[in-house]
Amino acid sequence: MRFIAPVLALTAGALAAVVPIQVDAELQDRIATTVLSHITGMNERELAQNMTASGDKSLTEMMNRMVANMGPPVQIDQAATAKVDMSRYSAEIDQMTTELSKNISYTGPEPLTHERYRDDADVDWPSCQAALACAFNSLSKVTLQDQLVYLVALQVKYLGSALKVQDQFKSVEGIIQYFIDKGLSQPGQANQYIVCSLIEGIQRGGSIALGQTTDTFGNPSSALFGQYISGISKGLYKERATHDKAFSVALQSAINFGQSKAVSAKLTISVNLSRWLNLMAVFNILAQAEGLLRSVLSLAGGLLGGILSSVLGALLPIGFKVDDFINWIFDVTSPKPLYCLTNAVWDDTKFGSISPNPLTLLADVGTLTKILPAFLKCFNLGCGSP
Repeated sequence: MRFIAPVLALTAGALAAVVPIQVDAELQDRIATTVLSHITGMNERELAQNMTASGDKSLTEMMNRMVANMGPPVQIDQAATAKVDMSRYSAEIDQMTTELSKNISYTGPEPLTHERYRDDADVDWPSCQAALACAFNSLSKVTLQDQLVYLVALQVKYLGSALKVQDQFKSVEGIIQYFIDKGLSQPGQANQYIVCSLIEGIQRGGSIALGQTTDTFGNPSSALFGQYISGISKGLYKERATHDKAFSVALQSAINFGQSKAVSAKLTISVNLSRWLNLMAVFNILAQAEGLLRSVLSLAGGLLGGILSSVLGALLPIGFKVDDFINWIFDVTSPKPLYCLTNAVWDDTKFGSISPNPLTLLADVGTLTKILPAFLKCFNLGCGSP
């Protein structure tokens, strides 16, 4: 399954069940173009010429090489990483996971139980990157292009080799690239605050998983991303459902925290962004209930199956397999699913009228008939019929 390949060892039986899904090279190269243009100042033609001269096989390969070589080399204390014990966060993680399973808008424990809350960074951008210490306040002052470069660096330089997360946040890259494509990359916008929260949480989670710190910077998602990254590095996610639940809980927590920061700063939550927030709530609820989602998509009789079949039947490709769909739509190693879904709902008024409830979503026929067509259309665009 793409959610862990190739970074986790699977049994021969599990490998035999893997359905290969092609990563969308065009979108990945567009992300690489955004990153490379930002750090080199080159246009697309110049980048292509440089790629040929350097011997890189793709813009993505060129991006990874250049980003990995930016700044001083990374020194990892493998002994400290091996000794990381996430149990100190267990109560907090359990509380957040439980609350999000009941209320998808939950923003974290109150009062915050973190060691300290930072609104001001000890180290300014970009010096904070090497220390994995870019606080929300610093991130909120830079563009999404800057943050996208940093997210790539987190994967291919700072965390990747030590923690085996070289490609585990490609789905977040897809979200950021969409916002950039929509001209929403500048500081001081609500969507940028949400990305700040995502980057801060991933960064601090990585630092926690490396054994460098226990400080979450007050972002509730830091401990959750720390658990997720630590789980990846230790090979704990043998099952798709376990992996996807850990990732989606961290993702939703970061989105909620970023949204709360935007509201506190009196930033406007646009109608389009509200639709996207509903999408992400739905996405993360479904990611945590894949067994039920399989049952729903199997259209196994009854009134629910009949109604859904009449709405979704034309969208199901010949030979449609539920596992293929789930493997693709929740693939964290590809930017395309969340890029496509964000694009699908950005101007879709149906997504503005839903109120995702994790307790009732998969039994709510009216809501399912509004949301599942977007998911299936993206799946069809992404990998077509088997």
